Amino acid sequence: MTFPNPTQYQPDLFVEVFFAVIHDPASSDSPENYRTWPVDPALRIPKRHLWSFNLPNQNWTPYIAYVCYAILGTKGSLSTSRDSIVIPELDTLHSSRQNTQIYYHARERGFPIDLCVETNASVTHTSSRDDSFSADVLERDQCCPFTEHRLNSDATHIVKHSKGNEYMKSLLARAPDDMAVTEIDSPANGLILDVGIHRAAGRGDFAFIRTPVSDVLKSSDLHENADDDRVMLTAHYIKVDIYDPAFKDITVRPNQDVYLETLSDVPLPPCYLFDAVYASHCLHTWGNKVALKDLFDAWSHQYLQAGKESNEEDLAKKQRQKYEKRQKARAERRDNEIVESVARFQPLIDNVLGPDYGPIETEEEFWDMALLLLRLGPCPRQLPESYDTRPEIVDKVKEWQAGLS
Repeated sequence: MTFPNPTQYQPDLFVEVFFAVIHDPASSDSPENYRTWPVDPALRIPKRHLWSFNLPNQNWTPYIAYVCYAILGTKGSLSTSRDSIVIPELDTLHSSRQNTQIYYHARERGFPIDLCVETNASVTHTSSRDDSFSADVLERDQCCPFTEHRLNSDATHIVKHSKGNEYMKSLLARAPDDMAVTEIDSPANGLILDVGIHRAAGRGDFAFIRTPVSDVLKSSDLHENADDDRVMLTAHYIKVDIYDPAFKDITVRPNQDVYLETLSDVPLPPCYLFDAVYASHCLHTWGNKVALKDLFDAWSHQYLQAGKESNEEDLAKKQRQKYEKRQKARAERRDNEIVESVARFQPLIDNVLGPDYGPIETEEEFWDMALLLLRLGPCPRQLPESYDTRPEIVDKVKEWQAGLS
């Protein structure tokens, strides 16, 4: 491994990132009306972790600005001052042997990411998986971009399938209008991954950045000599310390990059979905829960309400599907019973009604056949030759009918 090893600094040194607290996101589009800097940093990013990403010239500023953008949903600038924009110098960020404080000045009102986007919290219930999802993703990707294996690979959701469609709609509220994703099983929410990589990604070992992110992060901000005009995917180990001697069993090389390309009409996954999952990894690993509480309290109801509505919708859908399944099973059993009954009566049908009688496919047709057999069969039902119409009998019948009413 060629990364510089900053482990000689004990304890760890951190870049501490401050976000302005959003007091009332619905009140105004002017950041000055709701900006208050908290006492504690929102993120404490270990410098050893930033070193491990092996960024060009170890320039961390574009990367940290991207992390802030992915979390807050709004573009902005990093500064060493809370009062004005003072761009951090490289030495200030990573060469100093002390913690470094920087402030993210958002340019406009944001929409912070859901803290639970990569977890099973705020799940809106598992929807039935669209059968075309895997086929469409495979048509587009052809193979896993990291291993180039087609076999032993499968289609995986970027935002977990268990989140459901209503959750996806809420998540897309802060996304560009031209997104190719409309529901959880949109192929643009999928990627073909080797099963080992799929398993590691599911554990949260690493997260992907898709570049370029418009006006925020270029591929060349992550890798020297990268082609900024092509779509690139980079794997970052965030929850795993690559300097740990136990770090051996890896499925993707740290900071491994691949270009995403397709000849298919199926759209590639958009940046925003990767941003959302990446931001959630960063928050869970580097986030300060106390400082983040006010920030996310104002927005969490957006996702939780979507979850509640989707739970009700999914429950109704499941009940409807269960009812339809029962009805279908009953119909199939009834059809089978009719077939078996017709088979038992077939010799009698041929003899009495003729071999051309039929078809007998419904319950109504079966009972029509049965009545005909009763009338025309070898022991036909005898109808009375005449009815008893004596007055005293008629009167008794009328009394009986009156007593029933």
